Amino acid sequence: MRLSDTLDADPDQLVTFCRKNRLEGLVAKRRESLYEQGKRSGAWQKFKTLQTGTFLVGGFLPSSDGFSALAVGFWRGGEFQYAAKLECYWSKEQKLALCERFLGSIVAEPPFAQVPRRVAGDTWSAGITQEELAEFAWVEPALEVSVKFLEWTRAGVLRQASLSWQ
Repeated sequence: MRLSDTLDADPDQLVTFCRKNRLEGLVAKRRESLYEQGKRSGAWQKFKTLQTGTFLVGGFLPSSDGFSALAVGFWRGGEFQYAAKLECYWSKEQKLALCERFLGSIVAEPPFAQVPRRVAGDTWSAGITQEELAEFAWVEPALEVSVKFLEWTRAGVLRQASLSWQ
């Protein structure tokens, strides 16, 4: 994090600058507001520079309303690479509509070259826990979804990724 002098600029221009320079975004406070230690106030705003991409669904975590998460990836060098596990907070109708598209494409094994594992309690990893791995339903990677994310990590997975409704 870097503290800066007061910037007299349009917020959209500042976000555009951040995006062009591959910065995560910026945090801003209204100039006339006071800093209140230990309190949250509406004086602060966060502007993230999210990227978007198209990925293929390789599996889903079934739930009573269709699914609770998707495993997505991409093709590279003839192998299907894991990109992220996306939690999904869509309506039941939206989830069930997407689930219908999985019918006929279920496979027994994960289509990914490797599925990163996450240890229970590890909130930083984009992998899948051993318990989730046993519950996932795997599909042929054919269905494209739009994903918003903050960045690619050094481990080659998406950071702060979320599913976009198309």
